[in-house]
Amino acid sequence: MSNAGSAKGKRYRVLIVDDSASVRRALTEIIESDPGFEVMGTAGDPYVAAERISREVPDVMILDIEMP
Repeated sequence: MSNAGSAKGKRYRVLIVDDSASVRRALTEIIESDPGFEVMGTAGDPYVAAERISREVPDVMILDIEMP
């Protein structure tokens, strides 16, 4: 990832939606290692994600393709 966001003084806010806790944790660590991004939250299912988005809209969402 690049730090394009931090060059402009903006940190892109990311929402991670995945049913696997280990994937959410790994993606959080990877994304937060770049100063241009911050994880605004994670969700284990689309219902929690929708609730989160209704309160705060992310700049980027990472979604699991297959969820139970």
